[in-house]
Parts: sequence; C-alpha cells; structure tokens
Amino acid sequence: IHGGAWVTGQKDQQGQPLLDHMTRRGWIGAAINYPLGPKVRFPDPIIDVKRAIAWVRTNIAEHGGDPRLLVVTGGSAGGHLTALAALTPDRADWQPGFEDIDTSVTAAVPMYGAFDFVDRHGVRGRAEMRPFLERMVMPSKLADDPTGWDEVSPMTLARPDAPPFLIVGAADDLLVPIEETRHFVDAMQATSRAAVGYVELPHAQHAFDLINSQRTARVTHAIGEFCDYVVGDRQAA
Repeated sequence: IHGGAWVTGQKDQQGQPLLDHMTRRGWIGAAINYPLGPKVRFPDPIIDVKRAIAWVRTNIAEHGGDPRLLVVTGGSAGGHLTALAALTPDRADWQPGFEDIDTSVTAAVPMYGAFDFVDRHGVRGRAEMRPFLERMVMPSKLADDPTGWDEVSPMTLARPDAPPFLIVGAADDLLVPIEETRHFVDAMQATSRAAVGYVELPHAQHAFDLINSQRTARVTHAIGEFCDYVVGDRQAA
C-alpha cells in the first residue's frame, strides 16, 4: 500500500525493492491504489484497501496464490492503512457491498506509519499533523469528532486477536516521530497474543526504502524472513 500522506502517490511508484525481493522468495505481490484527498476523505481510503484485500482473497488463486495466506504492508500513509486494515477485519461498515468477504490478514508489516491521529502522547511537536489532516484527509475537525479520529488511529485499535506484526520505524524520521512508533509497539506488545516484532533503524529517515540501498536490502530480507516464518507457523498449526 503506497504512501504519500493520503493525498498523492500511486501503486507503481513505491515498494519495488520489497516486491522484487519477495517475488524471488516465491511470493506473489499485489500493489494497490486507493482514493486520495482532499477530493475524498476517510473512511474512503480504508474502504478501498479492504476492497483490494477482498479482491485478492477472491481472485489470487487464479494467479497461483494462496488466499488463506495474505500479508499486507506499506510505508507512511500506507503503513497507517496497513495497520488499520489488519486491526479492523470485522468493520462491516467499512465493507459496503462486500460485508461477507473475509478481509482479515495473516500478518502485517507497517513501516514508518502514522499510528495516532489524535497525538494522545503529545510527541509530535513541530511535526503536528492535525491542521493537515483537517484540511486534506479527515471529514471533520478533531474538536468536532474526536471519536471519529480515534477510530482511524491504529494506536487505539490494538487487540488480543491481532495478526502477527512486524513494525519498522526510522529513528531520525522528521515526519513521524519515532516516539509515536514506539508507543504503538508498546500498545501492540501489551495487547496482542500474536508475535509483535519491532525493527528500529538508526539514522534512517522517512521513506528510506524508496531507493535500493544496503539498508533497504537488509530490511527487505528481514521482512521476507518474517513472512516465511509466519506462513510456516500457520501451516504447521
């Protein structure tokens, strides 16, 4: 799921190093688009992400994939949507017209995502997102609908039955404070019964994986190992 602050980007612009690596490991990749702000507002982006998951689950067998084993990943806004999709498989109102299709995922790998729209820990400082979200992304102001903002914040959605997560944070991220990622990791590890791994990359910046660097290669390899482990564990069970 591509990033771009929910207002820009498309599926062929990001994730290529990871998709190439996973293909070599025998996986099938599906990159998706979703509607962008400010023309559309939440929950439309997450609805389209779930629609894409439903399409993959329904059709991937025709392309050689296993619909029972589906891992979702993305960076930045895509990292937020990754976590949000993985933590809300039972939101029927976010599946209009396809409520009966299973949109749960086997595992999730959100990278340098925004996990808390309401900034409940007060870590954003100069990286405050509220004005931008009100102007471009959300259908309401935070003061008018704090519950609506909270329900699209993965921070508040950690649940015991969450799928396995591997969360990737960039220590020098100027757009998403690393403290926000750490708080999300803490919430997930305190709540989920499944594995919650965390990789924090020293000196890394937001969207570090857009180029195929040595750092990117190491992270894509780690993600591949995590995905293979999760699938092996699921098949053994």
